[in-house]
Amino acid sequence: MNETQASQLPVYAGNDLGAVWRSSATAFRLWAPTACSAALHRFATGTDAEPEAADLGTLAMQRSEGGTWYLELAGDLAGQYYQYELQFQDGTSTVTADPYAHAAGAGGTRSMVLNQAAAVPDGWQKDERPAIPAHARSVWEVHVADFSADGHSGVKPEWRGKFMGFTPDDTTLDNDGEHPTCLNYLKNLGISHVQLQPIYDYATVDESRPDGGYNWGYDPQNYNVPEGSFATDPFHGEVRVRECRAMVQALHSAGLGVVMDVVYNHTYYSNSWLERTVPGYWNRRWPNGMMTNGSGCGCDLASERPMVRKYVVESVLYWATAYHIDGFRFDLMALEDVDTMNAIRAALDSLPGGESILLYGEPWMGGGTNLEGGARPADKRALDALHERIGFFCDDTRDCIKGNVFDAANAGYVNGAPQHGYDVLHSISAWRSGAHGFWPKRAGQVVQYVSAHDNYTLWDKLAAVGRRGDYDCPDADLLAQNRMTAGIYLPGSALYAGRRGVGPHQARRPQQLQGAAGHEPVGLDPRPPPGVCRADGVLPRHAGHPPRLSAAERRGRGAGAVYSGAAGLAHRLCAGERRHGHGGSAGRLLQPRAHPPVGQPASRYLAQSKRRRPRRCDPLRPLLPGCVGAGPDERDGAGGGVKV
Repeated sequence: MNETQASQLPVYAGNDLGAVWRSSATAFRLWAPTACSAALHRFATGTDAEPEAADLGTLAMQRSEGGTWYLELAGDLAGQYYQYELQFQDGTSTVTADPYAHAAGAGGTRSMVLNQAAAVPDGWQKDERPAIPAHARSVWEVHVADFSADGHSGVKPEWRGKFMGFTPDDTTLDNDGEHPTCLNYLKNLGISHVQLQPIYDYATVDESRPDGGYNWGYDPQNYNVPEGSFATDPFHGEVRVRECRAMVQALHSAGLGVVMDVVYNHTYYSNSWLERTVPGYWNRRWPNGMMTNGSGCGCDLASERPMVRKYVVESVLYWATAYHIDGFRFDLMALEDVDTMNAIRAALDSLPGGESILLYGEPWMGGGTNLEGGARPADKRALDALHERIGFFCDDTRDCIKGNVFDAANAGYVNGAPQHGYDVLHSISAWRSGAHGFWPKRAGQVVQYVSAHDNYTLWDKLAAVGRRGDYDCPDADLLAQNRMTAGIYLPGSALYAGRRGVGPHQARRPQQLQGAAGHEPVGLDPRPPPGVCRADGVLPRHAGHPPRLSAAERRGRGAGAVYSGAAGLAHRLCAGERRHGHGGSAGRLLQPRAHPPVGQPASRYLAQSKRRRPRRCDPLRPLLPGCVGAGPDERDGAGGGVKV
């Protein structure tokens, strides 16, 4: 479908797409203007493998306004599952889940009718976003499955690696009552916001099995449904909704904002639910009909088309209102057009207190794309048109401090390239001088960072430039470079972001950022725990471990992430503080070389391999020869940041 054909399709202006539940009836509405017939197929369960599985029949839908199909059924349908069956004029047909659904069964292939009021935790009506002033904002990144996965975290087994792993506020290491873990640890970390890697329903984890796999989640399947593998019960769609809200509520109770990592730049499958409803409309294409691949994963969404823009804006609003989300981090934001991003900002601002909701993203893409109608990508060249409260990750800051992420040996200011000193000065003032050809409207647009979930961590980069053979060995020079990095990017202007440690870096370094600056515990052993792989973390520090801890305790640390540095952390990091304190989730200890996920179509492996596919490692097992750190070839498309 080309631009002209797409522009001729009707636009639906209503806000009732999907299944709208009432106790007396449920209304189903789907935008599918090119279909010649549509039917609703209902089921008792989300999969046929469940004991109560039953086919509840198929009913024809009626053509309605704005290219939609509509059907209203009497009765309380909450908890029923459904799919749409569509016929097209060329004789083709599709079966699809509802792309507008708010709940789904295990695997996400059947949507579920949701009674929102029955899917809330106790006290949800009183939940409020914490008031966090702009000068205090700092963002810490983590993956839900990593946060509480470690067996030493103090979280009960059925909640480990789940949304509910965020809810206990009193957990300690092995329940020792002394070393805080998980949320108990986060409360005193000094950060303001927790950025969660994708929590919407994604495609590559088998939710029906406890050992269904692991993925970062940049493979969207159901944009408005929480991921089922993070729920204690993925088979009943209301459970994931309730438990996701409970996680947000717990973080809010601790005074922390919640930032959601969203991936509206591409769909995982070329025949996604969206594409099945209106074939040819949802994804960008080249003139020859091939889908563009600006994401490095294929299947770019055409955000500049009216119904795609409507979908993205309304999806963001849904998460902001239904889940009280405090901010949105846009993956590959340059694949979104400027008008769509500005529309999202305006929509958020229209909410009560919505101006405080953060909105920022990656101002780059991972390949070529084809925006229609003169639409501008939301990159650094478009800062003149982007709203001043839409921020962007600043790869210029990252590279001038530690060196280019695509060249392992390339040095930055802190590790051997003093010629970058002037760039460092420009970074401290949030690049408002225009020294690199872009002009932020305000310092708050610039997200300062030195590590994120793609490319080398800061420690690995420093070790690579320094030609250190052992990435786990404590090194005074690298620690000094590490502290200098914190001293540069934390106290300056802008919003600060750092990479989540996902636990392993804390497993190796029990001493964390707590207590008075410069305090050094007596008897600190600087050696890393034996048998622990190189970990992923920002500002990683070999602070050592107290000799009184057993080897199992030293290696059993959990969790966390330092995705951001607050100005309040800067003096501690620069002073080299090393104190006791432990996070609560050790998920994975390394990032292995990319490999095709089990069961994934081979035809998609080439594109998908650009995403690192981390796997969990047992923290008590020795380092195996196959365990290696992530190299520059395992980045997220242009994940480290293509200069634009």
